Amino acid sequence: MILVHISKSKALEWGPLDGVLLYGPPGTGKTTLVHAVARKAKVPFFTVSARDIAKAKAGKKEVEGLCAEARVYKPSIVYIKDIDAIDPNYPRPRGNGEFGVTLDEFCHEMERCMNGGNVMVIATTDRRETLDRSLMSLFFRKVHVGRPNTDNRRKFIGLQLNKFLKEEDREAICNLVASRTPGVVWGHLRKIANISLMLADIRDDDYVTMDVVLQALEKVKPLILDIKTSQLIRDDKPERVLNYQMQHMVDTMDFGYQN
Repeated sequence: MILVHISKSKALEWGPLDGVLLYGPPGTGKTTLVHAVARKAKVPFFTVSARDIAKAKAGKKEVEGLCAEARVYKPSIVYIKDIDAIDPNYPRPRGNGEFGVTLDEFCHEMERCMNGGNVMVIATTDRRETLDRSLMSLFFRKVHVGRPNTDNRRKFIGLQLNKFLKEEDREAICNLVASRTPGVVWGHLRKIANISLMLADIRDDDYVTMDVVLQALEKVKPLILDIKTSQLIRDDKPERVLNYQMQHMVDTMDFGYQN
């Protein structure tokens, strides 16, 4: 359903909106994407952490209040962060056996939001494989937000170091960082850029050089090695990942994105 069109004519009655689940490793930008969608849709945006409502004694009332407010200001978006925390199988500290809201209560409120309420529910999780079927059934569209591939990393480091790169060094430096950082996420790349800028400043250089970037990569080398040994990195794997899935999601919502 098209939130942009709904916002222009609130008097119209629309059918249920699809729930959207964004899943992928931590640090891949799931929350950033949700905020970008909300800004583009230009509708009221309500957010809550599932970790908070799962452990709060007033968790049920908090969920009911959130959904009620979202329906008042419809069309709107409700964002549930870390939705796996609602799952009864989610690991919790000892002695914390009570749930602020049960799985059934939570699913019931989410269904009320989406079924004729002109409210889109978007949730994120790092642990899709552990989600209860009841939670999975809430979301018609599931979008994998993967780690940045080689091209993503090349472009991102270029943006981060933009005006501090000499034009003749830009391509070589961006290619170097992209080729040596398989499996990292956006925060890791930002750290490499920040270290490079700090080292250039220490040397009183106006630009980031290849030598500086090599030093920065050496400083984060343990982090990159840890990523490689903790999982099998398949860079640029040919599967339905973020670029295709998010474009399809946006196209069907008619948010007007071109890229």
